[in-house]
Parts: sequence; structure tokens; C-alpha cells
Amino acid sequence: MCTYYPEALAANLYGMRSAAGMSLKELAQHVGIGHATLWGMENCYYRQRCPNLSTICAIADYFGVSLDWLCGRVRTEKTPAPAATDDGDLDKK
Repeated sequence: MCTYYPEALAANLYGMRSAAGMSLKELAQHVGIGHATLWGMENCYYRQRCPNLSTICAIADYFGVSLDWLCGRVRTEKTPAPAATDDGDLDKK
């Protein structure tokens, strides 16, 4: 089992989605997942198992936050994810 904090994931996800004024369905469409999956993440349905990594990555990328912050491994304000260049390499800034 992976180490993450479902309550932090739920709170961070809900907070970002709400601040963006998006419904569950809208965000789910943007990141390519079902809205039921997103609902489960916001309501700590995934306490006993980790959400799919590609799902969490898509959400973190969409909002421009790090995986650590999104999953509650960093107890500070949003930590931006590294910006990708056009060729897919990470900027070294």
C-alpha cells in the first residue's frame, strides 16, 4: 500500500476544484476520468487502496501542483509542479 493521506488528498482536490468553480463532471472530463472516481477521491473512498497514479498525475498537472502536495505529503502551501517545455523535458529553472 502506498503512503499518502486520503483526507489531505480529498481536501486539496475539493479546494482546488471549488476555487476553480468546476463541477465534478467538468474536472473529470478535463483530466479524462469518470466523475464517480473523482467523487471517491474527494470523499475518501480510497482509504484502503491508493488511487491510480496516472489519475493523480493528471489532476496535479491540470492544477499545476506537485504530487506530494496534492497527496498531503508536503504540509505547506501549494508546491508548483515543474513546468514542461514543448519537447517534454522539464525546465531546470
